[in-house]
Amino acid sequence: MRYVKARLQEKRQSAARAKRYYDDYVTRMRTRQMKRRTKEEQIFKKLFEDGIEIQRLRLRELKQYAKGKREEQTKRQQDEIASLENYYQDQFAMLAGSIAEEQRETQIRDDAQAKVVNKMRRELRSRMEKEIQDLQEAMIRGEDDAYFRQLDADRLRNRLQTAYYYTKL
Repeated sequence: MRYVKARLQEKRQSAARAKRYYDDYVTRMRTRQMKRRTKEEQIFKKLFEDGIEIQRLRLRELKQYAKGKREEQTKRQQDEIASLENYYQDQFAMLAGSIAEEQRETQIRDDAQAKVVNKMRRELRSRMEKEIQDLQEAMIRGEDDAYFRQLDADRLRNRLQTAYYYTKL
């Protein structure tokens, strides 16, 4: 009887030890899984943050590139306008000089010539104003960022696809 009791107690203790070992094992495994899961989450979070930072840098570079192109285009257009203004000023000065010379030559030609010159001045001025206005309108239309935005969007789309491909690897 004593042997049976001792045997039962030993079985209970053995079962309790096995249960404790099993519980310890389960607890350790859960802890390892949580650590592994936390580590994986940190890796993905870091990867995501790096991807966003790369995209920010790319976007900043594209904006700087577009700004440089707009500045170049604006400067080129301003130079063209200044060149046209100088050309027409020179033309106007040459025209005024020839008019003064013709006025000295003869009084009769003066009246007829004055009418022609005034008409030419108006036409020249209106053409000059029209061309300057057309250039200014072209400059305003040229500053439309839609073209550069589309370029930026296409480049960003390509880079994101490339980054997506590399993240799959």
